[in-house]
Amino acid sequence: MMVNQIDEIKAQVIDLRERIHTGELFDSLGPVSGKMLDDLEFNVSTPVTQISGKDELLLLARVDQFNQHLAEQTVNELTENDIKVLLAGLKQTNPQIRDQGVFMALMQGIQQDAFSLVQEQMMVRELLKDEVLFSHINEPENDGIFQRSFAIFLLALLIYSGRRKHIKLMNHDQWNELIEKIGIYIVLERDTRGYVADKGWAHAFTHLGNLLDEINVNAQVDRADKIFLETLLVERVKRVKTPLVMGEVERIARYIVNLAKINDLYLQYILRQLKQWRPELMRQMQAENYDSWTQHYNQTHLLAAILLQKDLPPLLYEYLDEGRAFLI
Repeated sequence: MMVNQIDEIKAQVIDLRERIHTGELFDSLGPVSGKMLDDLEFNVSTPVTQISGKDELLLLARVDQFNQHLAEQTVNELTENDIKVLLAGLKQTNPQIRDQGVFMALMQGIQQDAFSLVQEQMMVRELLKDEVLFSHINEPENDGIFQRSFAIFLLALLIYSGRRKHIKLMNHDQWNELIEKIGIYIVLERDTRGYVADKGWAHAFTHLGNLLDEINVNAQVDRADKIFLETLLVERVKRVKTPLVMGEVERIARYIVNLAKINDLYLQYILRQLKQWRPELMRQMQAENYDSWTQHYNQTHLLAAILLQKDLPPLLYEYLDEGRAFLI
């Protein structure tokens, strides 16, 4: 069932993307994509598999082995399977294994340029697989969020590393795949949890801000795709029914302002987006239920976070400042 739903959303995302590339949806992309989001429903929950206690010990041994290679500067000698075993550990709910173990090791390897280009390209392919990026994504809150969210975070780190080292991490077709799949991810992701008791950080929407920032500064991504992803994220945030209270709105605000500063085209688009947004918020205040008020305050907190950015372009500052009282 998940495959069929993802295929359906993929077809819709591809269609929206093609229509914004032709200019058909430039001003109406928000309402059209919002309608797609409104029509989504959750699947029935299914179990998120975890490895056994014995296998957890073996995975920790793999992490220790990796750290030894890192110390000896021999990470490039690791096999593809060695790295795949570590990547699979991102699904574990035990934060000592996932956060302090697997993720920390891989992050240090990326930051220290320990991986070969071939190894980094392989990691990108693995992280973009449907069974990783969309693991249990169309179900109510579940432990699949950890694998999804940390896949997004690692993709951001890998793309940043490639940009910093001036290497070609992905070809044109792979960038195309990335844009499509991140678009699908934004549409489907509704788990907004930050810190999860006894399981550590999920933080998908914060990690998404990191990845989208990297996409924005990459010359291989055209303007239409940057507008496309920004619009999907804004429309997704409008519809989130759980409070965003652990830094997500601040990170997303930073991403939006960074985009506005790149080119006047983005600045003018975001200004029009804000002008469409205000009457929507006014109408939402007429509803008297928890979900609507949660959505309202998520949005006003995001707009306030944008207003508070020190380098906010004057055009956006002036418009948001006019409605400052409305954002309190």
